Amino acid sequence: MRKARYVIAAAAVILLSGCLGGTRTPIATTYYTLEYSPSGPVRQTAADSVLRLEHLKSLLDPAGRDMLYRSGPFIRNAYRYHRWHVPPTEMLEGLLLRDLRGSGLFRAVLSPDEAVAAHYILNGQVEEFLQREDQGNSTAVLAISMTLVDVNGTAGASKIILQKTYRTTEPLDSPKPVDFAKGMSAAMNRLSRALIDDMAFALNRRP
Repeated sequence: MRKARYVIAAAAVILLSGCLGGTRTPIATTYYTLEYSPSGPVRQTAADSVLRLEHLKSLLDPAGRDMLYRSGPFIRNAYRYHRWHVPPTEMLEGLLLRDLRGSGLFRAVLSPDEAVAAHYILNGQVEEFLQREDQGNSTAVLAISMTLVDVNGTAGASKIILQKTYRTTEPLDSPKPVDFAKGMSAAMNRLSRALIDDMAFALNRRP
């Protein structure tokens, strides 16, 4: 009898604990993306040439969607329940493709998967894409190395006509994920404009 009472009492305790705290509602994850308006054409008449933007490489995990922040030297952390909608390399690649197509520099700008001959190839590597915390100040840090190659040379020769690392920072209103996304959007907007201006200058110097 005592054993039966003990079993009933234990079952009641387990059932009560489950009702009180064992079925908590899971915390929903919030997803973020980069957003800014395209700057428009830098040249009114497009050159009769085709550019292909290759897939951006990354020193980060190319498939990772963690929102990383640097809280100190050698330390990288990630926000819980806050993630990028797609991996950063894919976001940056999509924005570059859109901005280049609207720049007016080329007759056509191809995505990496379009199997059409191109006169120029643009390669890039993402070197930094994170939030930096330093003495109470929050900053979005973005760095990408880009290389523009002319692959339409004589006898099939290729020639680098632009190679540069673009690094920009943007102060954040607060150390919150939404302000991180807002600041990184502004940083990417500025970087994209600088790259397109440099490409226009390099192409104008071509014979």
